[in-house]
Amino acid sequence: FGSRGLRERENGIIALGLKENKFGNTYAILGIVLAILIIGFVVYKNRIKSAKPKGKAKGKSQTKKF
Repeated sequence: FGSRGLRERENGIIALGLKENKFGNTYAILGIVLAILIIGFVVYKNRIKSAKPKGKAKGKSQTKKF
């Protein structure tokens, strides 16, 4: 579900960039940069989410030891 939403957003950004291309390539470049930033942010968030359960597990094991 989340991946579908992201794809729709990316397509929307690309479509906006193509529409605004009449005014110049600067908008297209900005759209590409924004898309890269959004993708990077999402990947970074997913890494944090995958790392959180591991951290919680370590925390539980530490509390058991003490």
